[in-house]
Amino acid sequence: MAIPKNPIDRPSPNRSDSREIVEAVLQAAVLLGPDASMNEIARRAGVGPASLHRHFDGKSAIFAEIARRCSEAMATIVRRICRRSAPVKASLAQMITELFDLPNASWEVRAELQGRVPPVLARDAHDRVTSEIVDSLTEWIRNVPSEVAPETRAFLAMSTVHGVIRSAMLYKSPPREDLLPELIDLVTSVLGLPQE
Repeated sequence: MAIPKNPIDRPSPNRSDSREIVEAVLQAAVLLGPDASMNEIARRAGVGPASLHRHFDGKSAIFAEIARRCSEAMATIVRRICRRSAPVKASLAQMITELFDLPNASWEVRAELQGRVPPVLARDAHDRVTSEIVDSLTEWIRNVPSEVAPETRAFLAMSTVHGVIRSAMLYKSPPREDLLPELIDLVTSVLGLPQE
């Protein structure tokens, strides 16, 4: 995949029909995967190649936008769950489960994004989202006593979950039902939360 001219440019449709085109293209790209040609994506989206190129200068730009949206969905999950007043371990289990089962992007597409989309393409979103996730987790655990700063524990927890999800996508991993409880216990420990 070639790197687009300006990898941080996002499609910015200002008309409803343009927004519909962008959404149709993204949905088609998710269904077809990174090996699909621009013409195949346009055909599946029901748009002409010119319309596709008006919003995206190449496949890399399309998949960078999908990666950005996945990152933003992850931040939304973490923020929402950190704001709840449910038991901490149950909330953490829900958060990790939802991050594994991210809506609107299959496990296969996410694995392709992890393995084939250069990180520079969605760097702006990844940096912002990482900061948002760490900030949300930090606030969530701020009052949990520990010798380790909440910011450090939050960063380590976020990195642990991200690393396990990425590794599970790219390599043969234990079954999800075996992996999730262990990951939840590990992150509970990293955050310094009481075992419930």
